[in-house]
Amino acid sequence: MFNLNENNQFFISNAPTDMRVGVNAMCGKVRQTGGDPTDGKVYVFVGKTRKVMKLLHWERGGYVMYYRDCRKKAKTL
Repeated sequence: MFNLNENNQFFISNAPTDMRVGVNAMCGKVRQTGGDPTDGKVYVFVGKTRKVMKLLHWERGGYVMYYRDCRKKAKTL
C-alpha cells in the first residue's frame, strides 16, 4: 500500500481540475481521455492556481488518492 516510486508512469493533466471532486470523478476524467484508472499508472491533477495537487493511483485492493497543498502559510512572530 502507498507504493509510489521511480518505476511508476506518471500522467499529468494539462487542464486545471476542480479539487473538490473525489475518486469517482477523477476516474471519470481519466476515462474521458481514453485511459484506464486501474492500469497502475499515476494520474496527476492540479488546481486552477497550481497550488493544490491530487494524485490518483490504483493499487492492489483499491484506489489511493494523494493530496498535496503547496500554499505557503504566513508565520507571524
